[in-house]
Amino acid sequence: MPSPFRRSFVRLLAALALLAAAVAASAATIPLREGLVVVSAVSRPSGDEEHLSLVTAADAAQVTTQVEFRIADGKGVTVHERTRRVRRVDLAEATRLNVVFQAGDAESFPGALLDHLSAATLAALKRDGRAPLVLGTLADLGDSADWQLAPAGRKYFRGTLKRLAGPATLTVLANGRPVALPVVRAGGELAVAGTRIDVEVWALDDPANPLLLVTRQGASRSQVVRIDWPGPQPQAGVLERALAGKGCRAPLDGLYFPTGSAQLLPRSQPALDAAAQLLQRHPDWRLAIEGHTDNVGGAAYNLALSHRRAAAVRDALVAQARIAPSRLSATGLGLTRPVATNATLEGRAANRRVELVRQCR
Repeated sequence: MPSPFRRSFVRLLAALALLAAAVAASAATIPLREGLVVVSAVSRPSGDEEHLSLVTAADAAQVTTQVEFRIADGKGVTVHERTRRVRRVDLAEATRLNVVFQAGDAESFPGALLDHLSAATLAALKRDGRAPLVLGTLADLGDSADWQLAPAGRKYFRGTLKRLAGPATLTVLANGRPVALPVVRAGGELAVAGTRIDVEVWALDDPANPLLLVTRQGASRSQVVRIDWPGPQPQAGVLERALAGKGCRAPLDGLYFPTGSAQLLPRSQPALDAAAQLLQRHPDWRLAIEGHTDNVGGAAYNLALSHRRAAAVRDALVAQARIAPSRLSATGLGLTRPVATNATLEGRAANRRVELVRQCR
């Protein structure tokens, strides 16, 4: 008969296993709610082109998403915004995806999704290994960054997705921390009027939010690299604990810049507000703002870009929150201090960051 000590030890191990499972499940949950920001990246020789999606409203009837993408031409970069409203009933059971925008599009396409599989499609892939799909897209996306804004040519390709073997997780920065999200992979050949396309998707394995984390059509591949959402703990509090601790350092999550630019996008305002609140609560604190980059573009280019981004954060805090300039310094460290590999989209996304450092020594 097992001793009381052995029984207690076994119960402790079981409790720890349950706790670990609960923590893992919590980390893998991405809430589909207002304030959710999803950043997708496409790898290009000049750097990773990032596109943002923001959930601006979510109620019992529908979810409204604002998609922001940038188109570069010889005169500069133009920012485009489009809104798409998706019904909850379609998130539950639709088998149609409409992934491109065209002039004159309505904000709502009843029966179609934008950046999710439906819960029913996810369940069918897991149960049967296959599910029907209708995909509204261009016949040839090519390698351009502006395919989401299609002048013409959208067609609806039909076929069957089949579940694929392979990695069961994808690492994504979730509120600034690398998290291995569980995925269901599927792919197949879709066709319309004799034209065929080869597609692959990786969907978050969560029936409440089967977000598409990877989408591939032919040679064009987009991958979610960052997901941010308002948490139960305000970021000012998270920053305060990190900066007051022994490390005196914390990443300022939720900052967004156009590719290769130091212009702070409007989505960055909550992060700037959190830093301002922290500085106002601690008038004796002085912070160094450090900019960091990936390794695409060369050392000199990245050093200058990282410094401009750090300076943009400092200037915003001075101008908007009236923080004394003497309390803030800005420096760029370029590609010299990576926190992840630069060989992957998600690794490069982790390396593109701004950190706050308290002068505590």
